[in-house]
Amino acid sequence: MPSGWERSEEGASVFYKQADGSSLIQVFTLTGPEPTPYASLEETERAVARNKGYRKLWLTQENAPSAGAAELAYTYVRPDGSVRRVVDRAFTGPDRRQYALLVAGPDDEWTRHQEIFRVLLGSFCPSGYCASSDAQ
Repeated sequence: MPSGWERSEEGASVFYKQADGSSLIQVFTLTGPEPTPYASLEETERAVARNKGYRKLWLTQENAPSAGAAELAYTYVRPDGSVRRVVDRAFTGPDRRQYALLVAGPDDEWTRHQEIFRVLLGSFCPSGYCASSDAQ
């Protein structure tokens, strides 16, 4: 995680947040009734579209429509007037559970957040499915 960010848990989500609240990472399991990651992000988009200044950048689906990963990216205007960009990737893990990995931060600092998102995607694995770093 980025240096200086703080970890917290809220409900079924684990958050990593920058101290000033401008940026965050959220990791959670999808527990709604939607059958696929794409359907979950369609529902997410309906909810976040109510945010002031909402603008969808993309909603994509990979692989087979029934189980492939999906990604939603959008911007919105925060109460302080700044523009926040969000990328939310939903997928089915090796344990057959659906997960979402989300990164949000200031739109004008998105290059740095793209790298955070890339590292998050490359390092996430559900418990029991990670390669052990201390294998003998």
